[in-house]
Amino acid sequence: MYILAEKLLDSRTRNRMIDVILARVRGRDKGAFPNVEQIAKAYEHTPETSPIRRLFVDFYADNFTSPWPPEEAALLPKQFFVDVANRALERRLRPNKATEEMMSLSRYYSLEPNVKDGKMSDAAKSGTGTGEGL
Repeated sequence: MYILAEKLLDSRTRNRMIDVILARVRGRDKGAFPNVEQIAKAYEHTPETSPIRRLFVDFYADNFTSPWPPEEAALLPKQFFVDVANRALERRLRPNKATEEMMSLSRYYSLEPNVKDGKMSDAAKSGTGTGEGL
């Protein structure tokens, strides 16, 4: 559903899907992180700046404590491992900031395109910004 919303530039649905994923991880299925297939699909069908990629990377950079089974690791894009390693190193350098960032849901939300004169804002194009005001 998230990937379709990404293709349609539907920020509201993308943000709702982020809420659903986070509720699942934090709720009764605590620790039910996205699986290999979900991660691979997200990396295959979303841009590098996609909030869903950032969320998946943060889940594993912060919480994964055992090695990937080789048969599963072979299914994941190499860029995912690079992103997780970079994020884990970044968080080691700023441990208090990591927890603070993960608690901010807006970090994973998509921004509505701010279309003016037929152009999107730089923040909307790059997927950066706070997501405030959604």
